[in-house]
Amino acid sequence: MDSWPSRLADYLAREGRQPLADYLSRQRWFGAKGRQIADVHLLDHAVLSGTSRPAVLAIVIAKFSEGPAQRYFLPLLMTPDGEIEHTPDSDIFCTLSDSTQQTVLVIDAATDADTCLTLTDGIRDGLQWRGCRGTFRAMPTIAAGSILSEPLQH
Repeated sequence: MDSWPSRLADYLAREGRQPLADYLSRQRWFGAKGRQIADVHLLDHAVLSGTSRPAVLAIVIAKFSEGPAQRYFLPLLMTPDGEIEHTPDSDIFCTLSDSTQQTVLVIDAATDADTCLTLTDGIRDGLQWRGCRGTFRAMPTIAAGSILSEPLQH
């Protein structure tokens, strides 16, 4: 059986393209609110190791009917359906299921403290995660060096 991150990548590459366009356009940080998305696709993704639930770092490219394309970084978390209560609709990307009828919600990983702490630790420690096409490198800035000198906690 495929892993949930593999299922998500397959979904994003195929039938998830229109749901991804819809998801992007509802996000408050989406920078092209006045533009029509003509196509969106997955450029690369990596499994974020060290989290309690499966998480994926994704880079997608949105192409528009007019103007240049834009790339977006999407940290996505897979959690058993019903495990997280009161998730705003804007944070839910999709629901995936497998042959055993087990389902997971795919949500914005920025809403999960464990995933955020893993990413923050990765920035502090300069970690890398291997993607399908490249490597996701976490690099601290000068300002982050002093802020992140000690691990953060919940």
